[in-house]
Amino acid sequence: MVGPRGGRSSAARLSPSGSPETRRGDVWRDEAACKDADPEIFFEEPRGKAREQQYEAAKAICATCPVVAECLAESLRDISTYAYGVWGGTSPSERQQIAPPPRVYRLRGMP
Repeated sequence: MVGPRGGRSSAARLSPSGSPETRRGDVWRDEAACKDADPEIFFEEPRGKAREQQYEAAKAICATCPVVAECLAESLRDISTYAYGVWGGTSPSERQQIAPPPRVYRLRGMP
């Protein structure tokens, strides 16, 4: 994925935490249609109609991507890390609608 600051993103080489990626399951990023695209298409967020037009341009790239399902799955695994921009062909509000509910942890002894 192309990063929000321009150039090729370190996301293709780094995990969301910023550490070098070692899991084989993340090699899909190297096959992403967006890896050489202008990051502003995916991350700059103008207001109003311009935002929707920009999202549509990004989604058009996603529509050609052979790994769009993997990208969407990754963005839904950690919705807070992928809160901005277009990921897996979805806008932030679309991801919020389809994201699984957050886990609720209870402490022992608590009702």
